[in-house]
Amino acid sequence: MNNAQAASRQVPRELEIKLDLTPIDAAMLEASLAGALSPDRIEQRAIYFDTPDGLLRRAGLTLRIRETEGCLVQTVKTWPDGAGLFDRAEWEKCVAALRPVIDPRVTGITLDRRLLSALAPAFEIRVLRHRWAAVHHGGIELAIDQATIVAADREARFAELECELKHAGPDAAFALVRRLAEAVPLRLGVSSKAERGFRLLGAAQSAFKAEPLALGIDMTSRQAFVTIMIACLRHYRLNESILLERREPEAVHQARVALRRLRSALALFDVLLDDRARAFDAALQSLARTLGDARDLDVVLGRDDCTEWEAALLRRRDAAYDAVEARLRTEETRALFVDIAGWLASDLPTSRAGAEPIVAFAGRALAQEFRKLARRSKGFVGLSPARRHRVRKAAKRLHYANDFFAATFAPFGHHRRIDQFGNAVDSLQDKLGALNDRAVHRTIVADLAGGASRDARTGTNDTRLLKSTKRALDRVLDARRYWH
Repeated sequence: MNNAQAASRQVPRELEIKLDLTPIDAAMLEASLAGALSPDRIEQRAIYFDTPDGLLRRAGLTLRIRETEGCLVQTVKTWPDGAGLFDRAEWEKCVAALRPVIDPRVTGITLDRRLLSALAPAFEIRVLRHRWAAVHHGGIELAIDQATIVAADREARFAELECELKHAGPDAAFALVRRLAEAVPLRLGVSSKAERGFRLLGAAQSAFKAEPLALGIDMTSRQAFVTIMIACLRHYRLNESILLERREPEAVHQARVALRRLRSALALFDVLLDDRARAFDAALQSLARTLGDARDLDVVLGRDDCTEWEAALLRRRDAAYDAVEARLRTEETRALFVDIAGWLASDLPTSRAGAEPIVAFAGRALAQEFRKLARRSKGFVGLSPARRHRVRKAAKRLHYANDFFAATFAPFGHHRRIDQFGNAVDSLQDKLGALNDRAVHRTIVADLAGGASRDARTGTNDTRLLKSTKRALDRVLDARRYWH
C-alpha cells in the first residue's frame, strides 16, 4: 500500500472548517439558521472499516461506506492532522453493498486480496445532518451534524459544524464562523468523525501528549511555522475538551505544555510575524497562568509531605479548577483559538524570511537558542532564583525548538547526534522542572504557614539536585550539535 503522503498528493481534495458545539447549541443554531435559509434534512448511517491490526490507520487513511437517501457511497480519506481547517485528499465511489472496494485507479492505494478480506466494520456513526448548500454566494456549504457513535457496546453523542469551502477562500469561511459564534458557543474542531470513533473503541484517556512532528525538508519557514502551530493547537484542544468534561490533572499539565509550545513557536518564528502574533502571545500567556495555578497545586498535593496542609490545599485547588473551568468557557478563550486558526489559514504576512528553506531557518534558530542557554547558565549553581528561572526558560525554549526541528535534520544522517542531544535536553528539562516544583512547594506551604517553610530537608535536597542539574546542563552544552 502506498503511504498517505503519496496519496494526499492525489485529487480531489476536501477543504473544510470544523467547529465543536454541544448538541443543545447545535439545535439552537439549526433553528436560528432555518429561519433565514431552508436546509436539507439528511439522515446518514456510516460504517467505518479497518483491519484488526489497524492497517489503514497506520497508513494514514480512513475508509467508510455511508448510506444516505438510499445510496451507498464509499469514501477513502487521508487521516486528518488539522485544527479548524482540514485539508484532506478524498476519493468517493458508489458501491453495491456494505463491503469495501479498493480501486487503485480511484484511491491511489492497493491492497492484496488477503488484506482486503481482513477489512471489517470497526464502528458505526449515525448522523442527522442539516445542510445549507449555498451560503456566501454559493461558495460555502454549511452543515450541522447531530451524531451518535456506536462502537462495540459503547455509544457517544456529539455535534459539529462543518463549513466546506466550495468556491470561497478561508477569509470568507472564518468570517462566517465568527458571525455564527455570536449566536452559539463554537470551539475549534480538531477531531474527525473517524478519530472520535476509534477513540471510543479504546480506553478513556486522561490527557493527550503532543504528537510526533516531522517537517519536510522541502518546506519553507512559513509552511513549517503553520504546520507547527496547527499541531500545537490540536494538542491544546484535545486536552481542553477533557477539561470541559472533568477535572484531570494530567490534562491541565498537557494543555499548559501545548500553550508553551504555541508561545515558543511564536517566539522562534518572530521574524516572520506581525503585531497580531504579539497579541496572541499575550492572550496565551494569560490563559497559561490560569492553568498554572491549578497545576502548581496538583504538584504540591502530589508530594508525600503535605499532610498537615492537605485540607487547605484541596480547597485552594478546587478554587483554582473553578477558575480554569470558568476561563475555558469564556467567549474570549473560545474565540482566541478560532482566530489563531483563521490567521494561520489566510492572514500571515509574506516576507523573504518566510520563503527561506526550513533547514537553514531551523539551524539558525537552534544555534541561537543554544547560545542563549550557554550565556544565561554561566555560574549556574551560584545563580539567584530569579536568574535560575531565566535559565529554565532558555532551556525550555531550546527543548521545544529541538522537538520542532530535530526530525528535519534526520535525512542528513545525524540520527545519533539527534538522539543524544534530545536525550540531554530532556534530562535537563526534567531536572530544572524538579527544582521549580520544589520552589513552588516552598512558596505555597510558606504562605499557608504564615512564614518560612518548615521543611528542614529542603536545603540539603536542593544542593544535591542543583549538582545533578549542573551535570545535566554540562551534558547539553558539551553535546555535539546536529544542526552544524
